[in-house]
Amino acid sequence: MVGNGQSHYYGAGDKQAILIFYKYTCPTCQLTLPYLQRIYDAYGDQFYFVAIAQDDSEPTEQFRREYKISIPTLMDVSPYPVSRDYQLETVPTIFTVGADHKIRSAGEGFAKQELLNLADELAEKTGRPQIEVFGDAKVPEFKPG
Repeated sequence: MVGNGQSHYYGAGDKQAILIFYKYTCPTCQLTLPYLQRIYDAYGDQFYFVAIAQDDSEPTEQFRREYKISIPTLMDVSPYPVSRDYQLETVPTIFTVGADHKIRSAGEGFAKQELLNLADELAEKTGRPQIEVFGDAKVPEFKPG
């Protein structure tokens, strides 16, 4: 599933990157993206975050407004060349890519522990306090994409 080990993103320079593939009609993406937004709000200035929408610009902008997403977003429209390059099978899919442009981790669907681990890792790397990703929200441990 998860790419060929090499990332082909642009604009990250020497920063670690978090790549988030999603589709606006995906209920699991609708669950996941607001929590990724919280992580972005806390640590995004120190890392290269980008959401890659498998949609046209109008529904993507509607999704961003509705779910209050400010993570920088790129479009990957049919025939989805970027998604194909990363060998995606489902969305959401989240890749963590090192400054050396190698994929360090990949996760599919909503995985509560993976999001907590991502927030922990970014907090540690920035020296900032760990945030409460979910607060008091009741979220599942896992929801497939």
